[in-house]
Amino acid sequence: MAEEYRPGRPGRGLRGWLARRAQIRTNQRRYAFHESQCRTIRAHLARVVDPGDRADMLRRLATSLHRRAVLYASVHGVHQLEGETTTADLSMLWEADLYEALCDVEAAHVYHTPRARGMDQIEETAGPVLDRMAATPDLGGRLRLLGALHDSVLPVVGKRAAAQVRALPAPASVVTAGR
Repeated sequence: MAEEYRPGRPGRGLRGWLARRAQIRTNQRRYAFHESQCRTIRAHLARVVDPGDRADMLRRLATSLHRRAVLYASVHGVHQLEGETTTADLSMLWEADLYEALCDVEAAHVYHTPRARGMDQIEETAGPVLDRMAATPDLGGRLRLLGALHDSVLPVVGKRAAAQVRALPAPASVVTAGR
């Protein structure tokens, strides 16, 4: 009679090690994919003027950045940002939430509706700035308000997330027209 197979607890032994190793590799590949997506979308934002296209790209950027943040701890571990109270993955989540808020601003222009309200913490500090951005008809004016958005969300989201949003790429035609 053949031996009876009784599986041990998952995660023990060679099979568990191999499964964990495969999961780490999968997470590394996914993280690299989303990192590449974020770079590509940010580069395309520098060429897009249409509010509908910008809203779509900002939503995709927020989604990809959110997925990256979720994978960050499994790929790189938990890292406290120097000079800040947040960790790197939490900072990426805040940045994704800010991109979502900017997407809602652009969508308000597309659909001629009031801006949709988002995260409570961001709304409390940056709601008036986001409302001003939504009321500004031209892209150049909205991009000039990114500095005010940066200053208003800095205490909540931290330096890294606020700086990333402030450095949002702008189309060259809008930058030269604003001077």
